[in-house]
Amino acid sequence: MEGQGRPSHRYDVFISFVASADYKTARIIKNFLGSFHKRVEASGLKIPEIRAFMDSDNLGRGNMATGNTALSDALKQALSDAEHLLVLCSHETTNSDWVRSEFDWFVSAKGDEKVFLGVTEPVDPRVQPVFPSYVTQRNLQKRLWYDFRSLRARRGDRIRPRPIEDVFTQLAAHLTGRSVEEVTSAWYREQRRVARVRSYYIAAIAIASVIAVTGGALAYVWYLSSERSIADKFLQEGLKAEGEGDIISAASAYANSLTHADTPIVRYRTAGLLNLPVRPDKLFQFPTNGNAGRLSALTFVEGDEFAVGDKEGNLLLLNIDDGSVKRLTKFSSSIKTLAYFPNSNKVAAGLDDGEVTTIELESGARNVVRKFGQPILVLKADRERDNLAIGVANNEGVFVVDKDAKQLFALDTHTDDVQALAFNYDGTYLYFGGSGPYIWACAVGDGGCDKITRVDQYSYSISASASTRYSLATVGDEVILFDHVLTKRDVLLKSPGAHLYASSFDPTSQFVAVAASDGSITVIDVAAKRVVLRAKTHSGESYALAFDGPGKRFASIGLDGSVAVWILAPQGIVMPSQQFQPTPQMLTPPQRNQIIDVRVLDEKLAVVALADTTTYSFDLPALKYSATDLDLAELKGKLSRSFNRATAMASFGQFDPMAAWKDNDAQAKIEKLAFEAKISSVSADGRFIAIVSEAGETYVLDSTSNDIRKSERKVLKPTAVAIMSIEPLSIAVANEDGDLVVMKGAELAPRSHEAVHARAIRALLYSKAGDGLLAMGDDGFVGIIDPEAGRVRRSVAIAGARSLALSPDGRLAAIGTLTGNIEIVDLETMGEVATIPANSGGVAALDFDPSGSQLYSGGYDEVLRRWEMGPILTSAFGTADSVLKEVQKFQNPQATKIDRSATK
Repeated sequence: MEGQGRPSHRYDVFISFVASADYKTARIIKNFLGSFHKRVEASGLKIPEIRAFMDSDNLGRGNMATGNTALSDALKQALSDAEHLLVLCSHETTNSDWVRSEFDWFVSAKGDEKVFLGVTEPVDPRVQPVFPSYVTQRNLQKRLWYDFRSLRARRGDRIRPRPIEDVFTQLAAHLTGRSVEEVTSAWYREQRRVARVRSYYIAAIAIASVIAVTGGALAYVWYLSSERSIADKFLQEGLKAEGEGDIISAASAYANSLTHADTPIVRYRTAGLLNLPVRPDKLFQFPTNGNAGRLSALTFVEGDEFAVGDKEGNLLLLNIDDGSVKRLTKFSSSIKTLAYFPNSNKVAAGLDDGEVTTIELESGARNVVRKFGQPILVLKADRERDNLAIGVANNEGVFVVDKDAKQLFALDTHTDDVQALAFNYDGTYLYFGGSGPYIWACAVGDGGCDKITRVDQYSYSISASASTRYSLATVGDEVILFDHVLTKRDVLLKSPGAHLYASSFDPTSQFVAVAASDGSITVIDVAAKRVVLRAKTHSGESYALAFDGPGKRFASIGLDGSVAVWILAPQGIVMPSQQFQPTPQMLTPPQRNQIIDVRVLDEKLAVVALADTTTYSFDLPALKYSATDLDLAELKGKLSRSFNRATAMASFGQFDPMAAWKDNDAQAKIEKLAFEAKISSVSADGRFIAIVSEAGETYVLDSTSNDIRKSERKVLKPTAVAIMSIEPLSIAVANEDGDLVVMKGAELAPRSHEAVHARAIRALLYSKAGDGLLAMGDDGFVGIIDPEAGRVRRSVAIAGARSLALSPDGRLAAIGTLTGNIEIVDLETMGEVATIPANSGGVAALDFDPSGSQLYSGGYDEVLRRWEMGPILTSAFGTADSVLKEVQKFQNPQATKIDRSATK
């Protein structure tokens, strides 16, 4: 349609139907589509009118009575003027010559790409045929079809049709080129607005009515309409907050929406939030009378304790588990900054009067390290050597002293405030910046300095990762990431109007946390360069934050006296590419060190294959990385079993089922066969392997005997094979034409099913729980195939489907896409449960752990991620109460007030 990127046609869709059965259904569809643009206009969705054509018996259908099915010129013109053809299917349609004539004319003129099917008869189309033979000959029934069955359904029909409004909005979206979510959301917003307006009239009638029963019923209708209106308001708030990265506010809004109306769209949005790796844990509030409680500095100490400094000069020790507070000492000047030395168990404090003092935590002894003429702006400790870097205001400079206060480095004629400091990973270099236009790197030993980059705003903080790859600076309102391997810089975050005062990498360098002048805390996934949490936590400015030793949580402070504690949980955790230690050359396209395959062998071990054919192992659940190449021979049994949980389209560098299965005896058997293997599959017990050659010959080898079985039937252009059972032996082979060949028994007797799918089938997995073959095509087709009947029971289209994993219980499929998303699909209904933004550039590898509680993904961004399935399943299948319970984990806790007397 004009202005919307769609071709100009007189009609958007021609509706073809059998009048005796579906005239009423066709009329309802036409009327809905024709008025849809007006009915969503008030919601803000601007679309042109959807023009639908249906033969209202004025173009010659009367010819049917005479047996003449030739289309009139008027009908041919209408078909020619239509962009799409919608065929309404029921058992009457299979015998309709008239509908066939319209179908044949449209397909002959325009092809079948824009033919839509709609099922109207309230039956299961998998059991009772409703698709005409000319439709099934083209395999069009395997595409998406529209479920109009509820328009003809009666009480007692044993079907579960989709809600008709969902079907209508889906069709409207496809006809207008809009996303289904956008159109559906607009439709329901408008329906709730109309319901709200209607409820006002109903309420007025109810007030005027003298019939109590009628009044009560109308009041109830008004109540339901009001509840849906409130739910929609919270939904819009959640969408807005999620778009701004404020995950806590978004989760809270979605939870509030569910308390008023339990809607699929809210559950869908909630599922996307509940995998995030950061959530609030505790909140403490110091008294804020006068200057008391105006917190200004923070550092992690040991165990469960953080040292906190305030503007009155109090140095406090806060236990974040029990909330107890101990005052270590009181200075005569405001505390500006703190640093901790684990080796000597001391805290260094930088004061507003220019003094740097250390305090021994055991004895409380104080020692003045240096005295400057200007305020101390920042301290940073090299925790390996107990060296201390000092940044001073107003031209005093930057200094490094050792644990005995001996000066190791000094630039005492520096012309700037030195606000930002960081040691590199081994303490040999010092990064610093401040009010000047540059960020510097200086060798601690000889004092030689280099300008790293020029910046045009004040540098408030610098952080260095534990690896050699990344460092980061908060410059004015930006977070700048320096990639020292690729020698480039990226802006990770630009804050809307707030200065970014503090930053810190977690100990594994997977995340960085940033504190801002508006009291907000932001956590960024460094490798993916995306915000995973943004929350407005402190009502005053937030000056400092710090991770604990293990990196499982961190604390942030605000000028309002609040201390927030955050959990860094394993959900969605990132394993950045620098953990693999690739060479710089391998990080340059097109030879990137991508993750090609991942296999979760048991609860304690996962193996990862990279594009350069190297293999690495990870200890689970901690994802502890080991650079040692694996001896796959020792893992034969475990790796063989892993091929029955996940597979993907074949790519160079993936794990080979044959390599995992064969030992010396097996190798000898395979060599005797003297053929080139193309695809293979291993049985769940590791005993059998099915191999299909380039020529299409199928062999089954038994590791416990010399038995080699060969099928008499060749499968040309084979693409996928799966072992379905071993007692009796049963395997399935698919090819590029979408055919399926099932072979059974000792003789591998074949049974062929032609054109099960219209395109190539690239992956096959057998789901015992699903009682069928889970198949994936190269056109985005994902479906359950009945291996006996050779037909698709149910399917879904996933754009860019690239990799596939089956949950151990057979209930769920995870589909990785070229868009970088993982689609979680319920195999019972083929409904999409959740969409997980996973790996930028595409998801090449997927696997569930043996319990099915966690999903691992890897891809072209060189990142291995783990996803917690519990929150996703709770959101998709649980009750509203269970969803709300999960969402509560994301809401800010109530502040625990700390008694002022406890600080004395």
